[in-house]
Amino acid sequence: MPGIDIQYQDHVAVLTLNNPERHNALGKTDIDAAVDAIREAQKRARVLLVTGAGVSTFCAGALLTDMQSGTLNPDAFERVTNALFACPIPTVAALNGNAFGGGVELALCCDFRFAREGIRLQVPAASIGICYPANGIRRLVATLGLDTAKHLLLNGAAIEGDALRYSGAIEQVFPADQLIHAAWQRAQQLAQQAPLAMQGMKELLNRAAVDEWDDMRYKEISKRCMLSEDLMEGLAAKKEKRTPTFKGK
Repeated sequence: MPGIDIQYQDHVAVLTLNNPERHNALGKTDIDAAVDAIREAQKRARVLLVTGAGVSTFCAGALLTDMQSGTLNPDAFERVTNALFACPIPTVAALNGNAFGGGVELALCCDFRFAREGIRLQVPAASIGICYPANGIRRLVATLGLDTAKHLLLNGAAIEGDALRYSGAIEQVFPADQLIHAAWQRAQQLAQQAPLAMQGMKELLNRAAVDEWDDMRYKEISKRCMLSEDLMEGLAAKKEKRTPTFKGK
């Protein structure tokens, strides 16, 4: 795939933004490929891990040359962030470097976010003259809170250092040589959980975060889990003091 690499191992899909020469910015073909990869991963894997190639940048957002040529409009990047946010399986971001613009939102669309030491997150929309897309604004507020979202979008200032964790932008920070191992461990831990329960609760948590709670949908998900083979397996494993083997049924 152009600028996108996807690999599978042990119920985990690893999606790598693979164009470090242009700071892993995404052009139109990259966005199309990334959306396809995310949709395929949610069918084949239980967890999706997202990272970037190189040591400088996780993702620099939309490719400016494509925006300048008109190939990519400011809202086009939402296709990949919407796909990642809506991905039903748990997602883990491993930020190998800085994130800019839509790359920040791409990271924040993941359920768990790890980063290497020394990175920064920055959204220069106001300095360019772009009104950040609507869904992105909602997600920034839901994830980081109103004050930090204003800091990013209006002031254009970076989140870095201790503020990465204090703001909730990043869960944990690691030395560069430990980052992928830590993210992989979290992905493996998630892959061992009951898929139906995780996917159902992820949907409900995301609905709650953007004030779209639906009692009927909650009842459907709860009933599905209560009647699942996974629940029977989980209870049996607990009783027999063994590790459960879930099938997502």
